Amino acid sequence: MLWLDKACPAYNIITIEKSLINSTRKFMEDRTIPRQMVSISLTLIDGHTATGELQIDLDARLSDFMNKDEQFIVLRDTNDSVRIVNKQHIIDVRTQ
Repeated sequence: MLWLDKACPAYNIITIEKSLINSTRKFMEDRTIPRQMVSISLTLIDGHTATGELQIDLDARLSDFMNKDEQFIVLRDTNDSVRIVNKQHIIDVRTQ
């Protein structure tokens, strides 16, 4: 089940229920496609900051990944929660 994250009043982030995290983790850690994890900090239009890891192609740059046509990105935070973030609500991306 997905629900809107109540911590973000503009509902920029969707939190995935714990029961779906294992299947999402398996997808994110699929080793058949060479990938790399990038630690980032996102600043959203409402001032909230989300930190965590993105999984991108091994030969891709972060800027190329952020400029892809997909509207959402998947961010795994330090609590191992998976969040889906609307790219239109991101105003700043910083690597950590």
